Amino acid sequence: EPKKEGEQPAAQQPAPAQAEAPKPEEPKKEEKGKKGKKNKKKLEAERKAEEERQRLLKEEEDRKRAEEQKAHDRKRYLMISDIAHDLKTPMTTVAGYARALSEGMIAADKQQEYLDTITAKTERMNDIVQMLFNYARLDSDGFELVMSDVDICELLRECVASAYTDIEEAGDEIDVDIPESVIKCKIDKVQLSRSINNLLVNAVKHNVKGTKIYVGLKDEYDTVRIFVADSGEAIAQELAEKLFEPFVMGDESRSSKGGSGLGLSVSKKICELHQGRIKLVQNNEMTRYQLDKIYKKVFVISLPVENA
Repeated sequence: EPKKEGEQPAAQQPAPAQAEAPKPEEPKKEEKGKKGKKNKKKLEAERKAEEERQRLLKEEEDRKRAEEQKAHDRKRYLMISDIAHDLKTPMTTVAGYARALSEGMIAADKQQEYLDTITAKTERMNDIVQMLFNYARLDSDGFELVMSDVDICELLRECVASAYTDIEEAGDEIDVDIPESVIKCKIDKVQLSRSINNLLVNAVKHNVKGTKIYVGLKDEYDTVRIFVADSGEAIAQELAEKLFEPFVMGDESRSSKGGSGLGLSVSKKICELHQGRIKLVQNNEMTRYQLDKIYKKVFVISLPVENA
């Protein structure tokens, strides 16, 4: 509004002063000390808990190692016991027959029979010792495979040819399905042949006369599979689960059919040294391999193509 004449201007009122924000109170020294002590105790408790956790883990690891060592020792003692058993029986026979012959207790027309028995028992002892040597050698630190490029199909044919006479004499039949093509694999020819031959020997020894044996090979992309199947009775599940352990064999086989009980263990070690594997497949589980229904069990050797 326009000021009237003689009117004094109104005095300006000073702006109200703004209130200052209260400063935060510094924590007291006592509170700081208490908090520090709490943190220290917490850290100490966490450290002790971690130490206890590590101690318990170590105890568990030590316990497992001790159990594994005990299991290993038990197997070793059983192996020694089985070796002694398998050598003692033929040695007793050889010693008794040899003494009877040397003392003239055997009639002339029976002497050849006794000599033949001595020869057979001696060969059995030699087989056991040789197989044990192979098993120990494969398990030694210094052992190495002698690898070379080999036609796996030709190798399998050679294995079948070497077993053919035994198969024929046992009254068995053999069906072979090996590709005519050349499939080169990097393998130890001697050792892999031994692995396959062990399977063929078992097929003859542990089945009845007239058993049909199948040997085949399939090249499946990244894997070569070798099959040794037979029409004999399936192996009992309890025995099948530990079949590849040393000296595992049925009581009947141990007493009447010979064998060292090491053949499949040797075969397994050889396959593993080739970065492959071996397994037993029986009955309905065999359908995936499309084998004839006459076959009741099959041993399958799988070798990776990286070795080819």
